[in-house]
Parts: sequence; structure tokens; C-alpha cells
Amino acid sequence: MERIPVETLHHIFTLACCDGGYTGRSLSLACKAFRNVVRSIRYHSVALVGFRHVECFLRCYHRDRAVGERQGSPYTPTIRHLFLRPDATDVNGVDNAMHGTTTQQTLCEVLRLAGPTLITLLYTGEVRWEDLLVDCQCEFPNLKELTFTRRDSFEGNRHAGRPPYPQLAHQFPALRKLHVVFVRSLENVETVLGKWAEVAPNVSHVRASGLHSGDMPARWMLLMICKDFSDPDDVA
Repeated sequence: MERIPVETLHHIFTLACCDGGYTGRSLSLACKAFRNVVRSIRYHSVALVGFRHVECFLRCYHRDRAVGERQGSPYTPTIRHLFLRPDATDVNGVDNAMHGTTTQQTLCEVLRLAGPTLITLLYTGEVRWEDLLVDCQCEFPNLKELTFTRRDSFEGNRHAGRPPYPQLAHQFPALRKLHVVFVRSLENVETVLGKWAEVAPNVSHVRASGLHSGDMPARWMLLMICKDFSDPDDVA
């Protein structure tokens, strides 16, 4: 192993570190040389379950980035795949401390770091996904697959002073696969999917989970089909 060029090790470790972080951590513990090579690669695929893991991740990421810069490394910690479930810490799956401005700011920091390089993203949490997008103001130019839970706080929306569905920017030009899990939503299915059709115009695969029998977005699907035809009457 000592004779293998660093560039070759970097490529090998990149292929290996795609399991949520376990392999990257293990390689980091093997020896100092491996730790230096894998420092940027071990963030390739990250699973963050629980707010404490989110905070620990941010500390580790900033530390490793600073070390790489001091050493003059050409490789920067890059996140390609992210599973973010910040409030799964107790038996009910909810951490009561995972609410408020500080929590939202922390999650936004993660998205700002990961957003520009992400390819796949799965988010499930009590903090509404659309609110995070508005607050973090981050672009996702390379994101191809997105899964998120659609949640609204019924009590919070009566006092928050903002519309149930905030206006999103065109942040997802490369998104192809969209999966929305409807947990509780003030908006109907067609409205939600219609909003995402605007901000992610290149989506080709859509999955909606948690629907009831009367929630099927038939009109939305017909509109998405018709947009590829010059004459809507051609769809029969």
C-alpha cells in the first residue's frame, strides 16, 4: 500500500466510501496516511440521524476542511449523497429541542455546505422543508434525486404570518426524480406538485406517498403530460 500513489488511493477510497460514513471513519482509524487521503472522501455519502449528529458533523467538516487547507491538499470535503433526519432522537422520533431559530439555522448551514455538490438528498424532519429552502437560500445545481416529507404545523401556521406554502426559487435545474411523502399538509397534492413542477422543470419521475383515496393528482398529471404536446387533444 505504501507504493500506491496518493491519486490512486483517492480514487479507490472514493469508490469505497459510499455507505453513510462507516467506511470513511474506519479508514481514518487505520493509519495517519489513510486519514490524510480519506479526509475529504469520507463526506461523499453522509447520514445524519439526530440533531447531535448534525452538530458533530459540522464540527468535523470545518475541522477537516481547515486541516486540508493548511496542508495544501487539492481535495476539498465534498458531499454527494445526504440523508438528513435531524429529529429522530427519542422513542417517538422527535426531539423537543429540535425546534426554533437555532435549529433552523444549523440545518441551513448543512444545506449551504452540501447543496452545491449534492446528487441525492433525503430529508425528513419536523422543520418544514420548504421553510428551510427559503431561509438557507442555497442552490442545488447538481441534485438529481430528492425525497422529503411534506409537513405543516397547523398550530404554527395560524401565528407565523407567512403563507402555508412559501414561494420557492428555481433552485433545482438538474432534478429528475422527486419523491414527496405527505405526512400532514395544508395544501392539496396538486398544489404541492404544481409548485415543484415550477422550481424543478426537468423532473421526469414523480412519486407521492402517504396519499388518501381522494388525493390522486389527476389534473396535475394531465397538465404535465400535455406540456410535451403541441395540442392537448393529442393526449387520449
